[in-house]
Amino acid sequence: MIASPDLPAWDYVVIGAGSAGCALAGRLSENPANRVLLVEAGGWDFSPYIHIPAAIIKAVGNPKLDWCYLAEPDPTRGGKIDLWPAGRVMGGGSSINGMLYVRGAAHDFDAWAAQGCDGWSAADVLPVFKRMETFTGGNSRVRGQDGPLHVSYLRSRHPLADVFIDAAQERGLARNPDYNGSDQEGVSLPQVTQKTGRRFSAAQAYIWPVRNRPNLEIWTNAQCLRLAFDGKRCTGARVRRGGAEIEVQARREVIVSAGAIASPKLLMLSGIGPAADLARHGIAPVADLKGVGANLREHAEGMVSVDVRERTYNVEINSPRIALHLLNWLLFRRGPATSPYPHAVAFFRSTPDKPKPDTQAMLGPYAFSFSEAGIVPYLKPAVSAAV
Repeated sequence: MIASPDLPAWDYVVIGAGSAGCALAGRLSENPANRVLLVEAGGWDFSPYIHIPAAIIKAVGNPKLDWCYLAEPDPTRGGKIDLWPAGRVMGGGSSINGMLYVRGAAHDFDAWAAQGCDGWSAADVLPVFKRMETFTGGNSRVRGQDGPLHVSYLRSRHPLADVFIDAAQERGLARNPDYNGSDQEGVSLPQVTQKTGRRFSAAQAYIWPVRNRPNLEIWTNAQCLRLAFDGKRCTGARVRRGGAEIEVQARREVIVSAGAIASPKLLMLSGIGPAADLARHGIAPVADLKGVGANLREHAEGMVSVDVRERTYNVEINSPRIALHLLNWLLFRRGPATSPYPHAVAFFRSTPDKPKPDTQAMLGPYAFSFSEAGIVPYLKPAVSAAV
């Protein structure tokens, strides 16, 4: 191992260059007095599978870009094992996700504040949302116009998106021009993290514009093995990089932003977690914290796919016409290659007595299976509705 005296110390060491890690490293390094190290286990986000939105089918389940976590077999579905995508690349999940941009419902933030999460009310977080985005449209009172993250409406939508919107309106759901504005309820065209038809990840927003700052150092293909401690104080981390193990020091803070799975894993490998669980694996406890590695919650998504007569994108992907669509994207940033998953989205109340919307539905102009192998498009024309 390379000893820490051989290396300079940083003020902040950020572990994980996902959405949070990119934002933190970019923002902290705005102050030239802060020396910041950003550590990412994956590589740079050069792959076209990241930047061409429809190429998500090649990004998810790709071990060069995705950790490809597998969930435990589900006994309620005959032991089915689900793929749990997690970005393993600069930008993290924002480099391989479906790009749908949803701030969240104001009443959810207010509920957190009411339960004691000071600073998390809708009014508290609104300035942060505005500061982070550039959105061409919407009410400037609630939408940002000059932030680092570009948000736009989908550039090329499938005709069946309008059918979905018309059907929702016939059922009494109002057309909402901006579900990220003052009111979330209604049916809408999707807002996506794209700029002129190209994915715009957290890395594009916060790291690429500032990557040459003298006070920001970025390590890619660098795996954090565990945190380092002086007593109860975290002083740095041990990182595997280029075949060597390096101990890096942090004068002020080590920030763990490695995602919902890898962050608690790193904490537990470092001795932070339930002492009994750590002892079973021969890990000396630094802090006996029973909540670490527990209480994970994820929302379920049910999907229904239906065969249709109209050509859909899963057929286009599997036909020679894909060359034309790629050319359209390269020259004009238009057409099916700009497609995220949803082409229409609705927020509504599952029952009339609900005070606020509690359900989200989406329509995608293609159908696919989602398994351990990743995303596999159907061969016949079909659409999918997800709730």
